Amino acid sequence: DPVFEEFQHGFRVVLFKEPTQENTKEKIIQLLKENGYYTKNDLMNILGKADGTIKEHIANLKKEGVLERVGSTKSGYWKVITNKL
Repeated sequence: DPVFEEFQHGFRVVLFKEPTQENTKEKIIQLLKENGYYTKNDLMNILGKADGTIKEHIANLKKEGVLERVGSTKSGYWKVITNKL
């Protein structure tokens, strides 16, 4: 839904709001559920986020027990632990 914001002497319509951190986190989880072989660069490109942002979210998801890396860094994949969601 469009959002109306005051803008100088009137208003503007914002069709797309910037996703919140929570939305980014949820999107990462959803993407990795669909394809555990996505790389950090894939996630950066799909979500339009910076390297540090993706790294931070992945680190937090690992700490929360939601994400687990299976196999090596290069040939492994991400496993989403659904009972932790």
